[in-house]
Formats: sequence, structure tokens, C-alpha cells
Amino acid sequence: MKKFQNIEEYTKYRYSFQDKEQREARYVPYPHQRPGPEKNSTKKSEIQPDIILREFNYATRPVPSIRKFDWEGIKAVAISESGSQGVIFVESDDGAIVVKGSQDAAVDYFLYKLKRILNVTVPQMRVIRWYDNEFKKIIRNLEKATFCDETLGRRVTSRIDMAYLQIQEYIPGISIQGMGPHRAALVFDHITPESRDRLIRLGMIIAFDTLINNSDRYPLLWDNGGNPDNIMVKMKTTFLNKTEQLRDPNNLTFDYGKFYALDSGLSCVNSKSEQGLRALSKYYIKLENFLNELFLDMKAVMLAQVDPMTGTGRNGERKKLNSINQITSFVYQHTLYHMSDMQILQIMIGIIVGVENACQFGIDRIQEMYQRFFIKESDDWRGFWNENLRRINLQMYNDCILIYGKFRGAYIDVIKWVKDITLNQYHIRIEEFEQILNGDLEFEVIEQSQSKIEELNKSGDPLINSLLEQQQEDQVLPQDINEQEPQNQNEPIDPNDNEALHKRIKEIFDVDLDEVHNNALNQSNYQGVDSQQQNSSQLNKQNNNKNSNQNLQQNSSQLQSDQAKNIQKQEQQQAQNEQMQQSQLPQQQQNNSQQKK
Repeated sequence: MKKFQNIEEYTKYRYSFQDKEQREARYVPYPHQRPGPEKNSTKKSEIQPDIILREFNYATRPVPSIRKFDWEGIKAVAISESGSQGVIFVESDDGAIVVKGSQDAAVDYFLYKLKRILNVTVPQMRVIRWYDNEFKKIIRNLEKATFCDETLGRRVTSRIDMAYLQIQEYIPGISIQGMGPHRAALVFDHITPESRDRLIRLGMIIAFDTLINNSDRYPLLWDNGGNPDNIMVKMKTTFLNKTEQLRDPNNLTFDYGKFYALDSGLSCVNSKSEQGLRALSKYYIKLENFLNELFLDMKAVMLAQVDPMTGTGRNGERKKLNSINQITSFVYQHTLYHMSDMQILQIMIGIIVGVENACQFGIDRIQEMYQRFFIKESDDWRGFWNENLRRINLQMYNDCILIYGKFRGAYIDVIKWVKDITLNQYHIRIEEFEQILNGDLEFEVIEQSQSKIEELNKSGDPLINSLLEQQQEDQVLPQDINEQEPQNQNEPIDPNDNEALHKRIKEIFDVDLDEVHNNALNQSNYQGVDSQQQNSSQLNKQNNNKNSNQNLQQNSSQLQSDQAKNIQKQEQQQAQNEQMQQSQLPQQQQNNSQQKK
């Protein structure tokens, strides 16, 4: 046996007996091409996919109502990476809609309702639960539409794998990041009433972000760069417009609508921990300093100490409005557009309006509204909804509103002046808060409508029963939790209020009950009847009902007596027949005996 002095000699000796090809690496990379026949092969499958998706048109119009969408007619699907978790854009022949599966579905819906009450522009939203029929329909059709695209299908499936889905209004528009200087000059214009309204509503969005401590939009009070994709201005498009036209910064042919707040991030600051208390205390200090500068600048404008048209003071010295420098720098950073003092003034007015609306609504109403959003444990999926709601820090909202109230009391003259120049047209929508208190939440609309149907069925009115049958045939009632229409068509009705009930039936079925009853009872002859005659007619009706009841009772008694007499006659006839049979028996026996003889 050969001896080796070291490991190196042993290794050389060992490899000398092995084939050279065995010692070389035999790694063959996987080809970057799908398996199967080549592109030019004649043995391709002739089976075509069920759905061939086209490219999503970001300039398409939104559907007329987020309640009605043709899920079986999906033509295009796209994924957006902006926002906290991304959304799915779905397009049909009628327009586009947004589907979002979020882990913060309860928080998003609560903030959506709060924004609507405080008159903040936000896309419409409704929530669909996992056991609703439409939920299954959405999942099935989205998976079917993206089946042939493996990458898109996997991304869609991962985003809709949630217990609750949000259906949102699609807003065709551009964010600040893709605006450009020429479009920014039109968007931030202050000449027309529509442009001033757009800037004021932008300020109301900023005020709402300070209330909920949302740092994922503008770098106003927060040490970050902001997120320009979470603020969007709506563009008035048509079905003829294309994505290239929408995203071309040099295309100035579009008209612009309002600013929309797309994604309100949840600030998860734990006020019970020392670190959370320190963070909140720093935030409160920044908020007070910002509001102090804001109201001082606005009061200087009110007292004519600063002219926003020229940017000068009374003595001609140079004076600027510096309270929202972070916003103007943010806009310039993404658009290369310098905002003037008049444009800045409109945004400042919107912030003060938002602060005033939050003070008017108050923390008590927010807490009362917050309690209404909790649902039954049997309706919640593993406590997902209620547990998500508990992440909202109402104490932080209370502290912010207290800070608002402090400056509201100190600058009441400024707030009154702002209301006067805006004609007080940006007040809170208290009617939507009343709807929430009356149980008109999306999770309770169906239960309430079903109970109303049961009450109508118990009434026994043939007209109402026929209307309900027509409603069931037409499937008017939704089978999911739907978003309210802007005209508040789902307001709850007092069951004792007949007028409201008739009005609701008229809205749903397009039938006037009064006209139907008038035609049925020929009430045209009684238009001049006074109240006394009406009372007498009611008494006559009651007497007639009593007389009819008495007649019915008499008729029933007569029927009973007649039945008894008939029974007696039948018994007598049976007895006579039996006697006749018994008398005839001996004669038959004699006849039989004679025949035998």
C-alpha cells in the first residue's frame, strides 16, 4: 500500500484514477422557456382560453354605481402596488371598479365613514363579507379571468385571500408624482370657483390627516418624504381616452375635478407604553406649533397685514405665508411647480375648515359612532373585524380635538371670517351620522330590510303582497352589504310611520300607493269631504263591519241548525229502512222453503 506524506498527495493520487469528465461540473441551467412545443411547431393545441384579457385602460370611466358590476364580463385586470397593500383594477364594458383585500378592512371602513361625515372627498366604498353570494362570485370570476396568466393570477389570488373585500369607486386621474409643471399649473389654479374648491378640499384632507396622525401622504408634521400616490386629482375622461393620453404630462386637454384621499394609513401608536406616550407628546407639540403658525398667517391676511396677491405687507415689505412650507416644497419636489400665496391661502382655508368640522362633530359622536361598528361574534370571521377595530386609538383623536378646540377658542374671529368667505358650504354631514345611529350600516341593511318584509307580509294587504312578489321576481333587494347611494335611499323607517313606508315603497317599486288606493276606492268623488265626514265615514265603516259580523254569526247559526235537521232526517230514514228489511225477512224464508219442496 502506498503511503502519503500529506493530504495533498493523497488527493492528487485519488483524482488521477477518475475520469476527467466526472470531475468537471455538469450543471445545465434550466431553459428560460416554457416546456412544450416550440412557437413554430404545428402540434399546438387548438383549444382557446375562455377569457382573453386586454390591457387595462387607466383612462376609462368608473362604473355608474359600485353596487352594480358585471363580474362575469371582466375584460381587463391590473394590479397597483401603491397604497398599504395594493389594489386590483377591474374593467368591464360599463367601466372600471377597484377591489381591495385589506387586513385593516374594519379600520378602513370606519375612517371612510368618518371622512364622509367630515365632508372629506373620498371614493365610494362598500364591504362584502366572506359568506355573501357576491363574494364567491367575485373570487370565482377573478380567478377565471386571470387563469391563463400565471403571474397575474398568483398576484390577484394573494390579494383577495381575505375575509372581507372592499369594493371602491375607480377614480381616473393622476397623482402629484406624475403631474408635471404644466398640469400642476392647471390643477393648483385659483382663478375659477371650481379650482378654489379643489384647493380648499385638499386642505380639508390635510386637516383630517392631522386628526388621525396619517403620515403616509404629506410630510407636514412627520419626518418622512410622504407618499404622493395617496393623493389623486380626478380627470374627466371618456371611453375614447387611452392610458397614454392620461399619463402624458404635456397633454393639457383634460378637465380636472377634486382631490381624493385614497388610502388613510392607521397610526398604531400605543398610548399605554412610555415610548408611545413620548411619541404622542412630540406629535402634539408639532401639531400645536403648526396650528399656531397657521392661524397667525390667516389672521394677518384677515387684518390686511399681508396681501396674498402681491406677497407684501402694508408698508410694501416682502411677506410670505410660511405655515405650510412643507406642502409647497413637496409639490415642487414632484412637479417643479412653485405655488403662489393665493393658492397657498386656499389650502390654508381648507385646513381651518377641517379643524372646525372636527370640533363641531366632537369626540363624543366619534366614540358613539365607533361603538356602532362592532358586529356580532357569529357574523365575524374569527374575530377579525372587531379585533381590527380595537386598533383605533380614540384617545389620540380626543387629544387632537382638544388641541383644535384650544385654537378654535383663541381665533374664533378667524374661523367666523373663513366661514363667511366660503359661504359655510363645507359643513359636516350630520345626516350620515344619524343614519349610523339608526343602524343603517352595511352589515345591518339586509337584516333590517328582511324584518321590514316580514312586517309587510303580516299586514295582509293584497297590494303590498303583490308588490313584494314583484320585488322578489326582479331581485331588487341586494344579497350583500352595499354602499349607500349619495341620495340616502336606505334611511331606516319607523314601522308606525305609514307615510314614510309608502314613500319607501314608491322609491323601490316606482308605484304610488295613494294613486292605487284612490283608483281602487274611487276617492275622486270625496275630495271635498271635511274631517267630520271622514270620521262619520269611518264610523259607518265600523258599523257596517259590525253588522256584517252579526250577519255572519246569524248565517253560521242557521247553517248549524240546518245541518242538525238534515242529520235527524237521515237517521229517521235509516230506521225506517231497517224496519222494512226486518219485516221482509220471514216472507223471504217462506218463499225459499216452498222453492226447496
